[in-house]
Amino acid sequence: MSNQTKNATLVGGGGQKPLNNQSLETKNPKNAKSLDSKSKLESKNPNKIQTAKIQSPKASKDLVNLESSKVLESNLKLDSKTRQKSNKESESKPPKIQRVKNTCDSITIQNPTNSQKSKESSKVKTLIRTIPVSIALASALSSQAVALSTENGQLVNEVIMSGSPTLTVNGTIKNGTIINGTSTIRNNAPTSTNRGNTGGSIINGWDLKYSSWSTPGVIVNNSKNDNAGGVLVTGKFSFAYGDYGHSYEVLAGTKAGNLTFDTGSSFTVPNHGYGNFVNIISVSEMQVRLQSPIKEQLLQNTNANIINLASSSTTDAIVNSGTITSVGNNLLTLRANATLGILQNSGTMSTTNTNLVDLSGGNNSIKQIELSSGSTTSARTNIINAQSSATIGTITATGATMSGSINLAGTSSITNGISLSNTSTLTGNISLNNSRIQGGIVLDNSKMTGGITLGGSSNIAGISLANASTITGNVTLNGSSSIDNISISGSNASLGGNITMLSNDNTSSIDNITISSGGTYAGTIHTAGRTNISGITIANGGVVGSSNASSMILSSGNSTIHNIDIQNGGTMVW
Repeated sequence: MSNQTKNATLVGGGGQKPLNNQSLETKNPKNAKSLDSKSKLESKNPNKIQTAKIQSPKASKDLVNLESSKVLESNLKLDSKTRQKSNKESESKPPKIQRVKNTCDSITIQNPTNSQKSKESSKVKTLIRTIPVSIALASALSSQAVALSTENGQLVNEVIMSGSPTLTVNGTIKNGTIINGTSTIRNNAPTSTNRGNTGGSIINGWDLKYSSWSTPGVIVNNSKNDNAGGVLVTGKFSFAYGDYGHSYEVLAGTKAGNLTFDTGSSFTVPNHGYGNFVNIISVSEMQVRLQSPIKEQLLQNTNANIINLASSSTTDAIVNSGTITSVGNNLLTLRANATLGILQNSGTMSTTNTNLVDLSGGNNSIKQIELSSGSTTSARTNIINAQSSATIGTITATGATMSGSINLAGTSSITNGISLSNTSTLTGNISLNNSRIQGGIVLDNSKMTGGITLGGSSNIAGISLANASTITGNVTLNGSSSIDNISISGSNASLGGNITMLSNDNTSSIDNITISSGGTYAGTIHTAGRTNISGITIANGGVVGSSNASSMILSSGNSTIHNIDIQNGGTMVW
C-alpha cells in the first residue's frame, strides 16, 4: 500500500464541552445547496487524498450549518474533562471494553488557498478533536481496553489495552492527554493485529510508532512538539516495512492535541506484499470532518479501506474538496451501527476496485450525501452499497458527475430521496431489493445513463424528470415492488428506456405515468402477470413515441392498465 500526505494538519486538543445529543439536519434534496464550484480539483495522481478536512459540526452551531464558511475555517478544541463510560465492540474481534473514553471528534485539513482566513497561512490544518468514547481502537484477538488509573500525574506501566496485544504506557498525563511518554506492545502477532512490535513515543496524546524493520524511527524522527499542544510532522519520508498500521494513534481512553502535516511534507507507505497497513491515523469512534488540501496527497495502494468508521461509532461529517482515491478496497466503510452525519464532496472521490461507500455492516446510516458543482464521484461497482437495514437520509447532486451504481438491499432506505440538478450526470444503475426510496428520484436539468430496477417489496415514492432531464435506461419492476408515479415534464425531458412489469408471478404496480409540457416517452410500456398501472396521462404537449422510436403499450396476462388519457394537446406516435 502506498500512502502519502502533503501539507496537511490534524488538529485535536482540549477545552470544549462534551458534544451530546446534537445531530445534523437532513435536508430535502430539492433544497440542498451546492458547494462552491471553485472547489474542483485536478489531480495527476489517481491514488491520492488531497486537501482533507475533518471537523465536527457538533462543536458549535456554525458546524451544524455546513454551508457556512466559518465551518470550513474553524479550529476546534477539545474538552479535556469530557468522558463517556460505556461498552462497545471493536472493529476486528469484539474486545471487552471497560470505561473507554477515547474518540476523535474532529479532523480538519484546511485548503491552503483559503489561508488568508487562517492565522497560520503557511500550514494546511487537519483537526482531530477527541471526546470520550466507549470502544477500543481496532485490534484483533482478545485485546481489552482498560480505563486509566488517573487523568493527571504519572503513568507507570499503565495498561491501556490488555490481552493480545497488550499495550502499556509510561509517561505524564494532564487532563486526559499523555503529554509525553512511551508505549510498549507485548503479546502481539503483528500480521494478525496489524500492529508492530516496538510501540512508540507519545507527544501531546499522539502515540508515534517506531518502525521495526528497514526504517527505524521514521515516524518519530519526522514528528515534534508544535509548542501548541499538538504534533507537527515535517519532511518527506517513506514508511517501509513498518508497524502495519496505527502509525499515528490516539490511544484508547486518552485525548490528544493537533496532528499537523506541515507544508511540503509527504508520507508514503509502499505495498511490499507482506501485509496490509491499516488505520495509518487511528482514533477509535471518530466524530470527524475531513477536507483535503489541494496540493497534498495520501497514497493508498493496498486492500485496506481509506476511512473506516468503527462499529457503533458516530461521525459528524466527512468533507472532501481534494482528491481521495482507493485502489484496492472501499473508500469509506461503515461498520455495524455506525452513523455518519454528512458526506460532502466538491473534489474527486473514487475507487478503482469495489464500492466507494459501503454500508453493509447492519443498521448503519448516513444522514446526508452532498455532491457539489464540479465534483467527480466514481466507483468500479457501486457508489453506494447499502445492505442490512442501512439508512441514508438524502443524496443531493448539483452540477456533479457520478460514475457507478447505487445499490440498496435488505430493507435499506433513502428516506428523503435522490436529487440530481444543474447538469448533474449519473452513469450507472439504481437497484433496490426489498428497499425504499421514500423521497423519490428527482432529475432537474440532469442526465442518468442507466436503468432503475426494483425487486421484492421495494418502493420508490416517485420518479420525476424536468427541464431537459433524461433517463436512457429501462425502468423494471419485479416481485411486489411499486412506484408511486412517474412524471416526465418540461421541454426536452425524456425517458428513453422501456417500462417493464413482466413474469407471471409479478404483482408490481405504478400508480400513474404522466407525460406533459413537452416531455417525451420513447420506450415501450409492457405489463404482464398481475401487474397494475392505474393510469397513463398524456397532456399539455406531452408526446409518447417518436419518428425515431418504435413505442408501444402492451398489456398481457392478467395485468391491468386502468386508464389511458390523452388531453390538451397530448400526442401518441406509433
